[in-house]
Amino acid sequence: MSYPHLSEAVPQLATTVEVAPLIHRHPRTVARMCREGRLPAIKLGEWLINLALLSKMTGGFGRN
Repeated sequence: MSYPHLSEAVPQLATTVEVAPLIHRHPRTVARMCREGRLPAIKLGEWLINLALLSKMTGGFGRN
């Protein structure tokens, strides 16, 4: 059975360690930002940040 639209429905998530270099912050700072509600994240054992929403918030990655 194939689910062709599943990738569209499931958001791309990343950990604080993966997001930290993208936004030029320390992973602990990213975790604090998640806790404070400043980043689009959910906590499932560890913080998972929604990359699509984060990209919209920051105007894309790789820009200084």
